[in-house]
Amino acid sequence: QQHESVQQQQQQQQPTEVEKKKKRLALEKQKALLALDESEMYHREHGDTKELLALYKKISSHRTAVVFRKPVNPAEAPGYKERILFPMDLSLIRKMIVARMITSFSSLHQRIGLICHN
Repeated sequence: QQHESVQQQQQQQQPTEVEKKKKRLALEKQKALLALDESEMYHREHGDTKELLALYKKISSHRTAVVFRKPVNPAEAPGYKERILFPMDLSLIRKMIVARMITSFSSLHQRIGLICHN
């Protein structure tokens, strides 16, 4: 009985194929991000807003982007303004692109990351 119990514990501690696949995919994503950070195109400043607005449009038109298109309503999220130091939403990102405060893919990526962080 004790031997069976030890075997069961060892089997439970070993990652399943699904868990291994998830880890492998996460590692691949991390490697892709590192490679992206080394890319000149990722950091290049764009002379106009055309490419950045095209990418913005693609992101904001995604079906899951609906909740991020407008600022958080304080009435719907009490305490949000006290907890979140740098509120960010897709409408603000668009304004920042047009105002030339966002001029590269890396800068756009940082702002999108801030939405996710918040």
